[in-house]
Amino acid sequence: MKRFLFALSALSVLMIAPPSSRAGTVYTVKNLGTLGGTYGYCEGVNDSGQVAGDSLTAGGVAHAFLSGVNGGALTDLGTLGGTEAMAMA
Repeated sequence: MKRFLFALSALSVLMIAPPSSRAGTVYTVKNLGTLGGTYGYCEGVNDSGQVAGDSLTAGGVAHAFLSGVNGGALTDLGTLGGTEAMAMA
């Protein structure tokens, strides 16, 4: 009986949900690399596909970065005068 009720509930949800919500969104994963260090971390992506994040440099210092459109080349934003910088979204 439990199995039947679960199946009936799942079917009800599928019938109620509009087709657009069932279609889903397709994403592409892309390796952006780093600023020369051992890690890079993405914090956000805008509508142009630019990625904001932070990465270690070859010297081991965290710098904020902004990628080009659609995840293009990384631009090192430096530390903005401090010792390290991290992006937040």
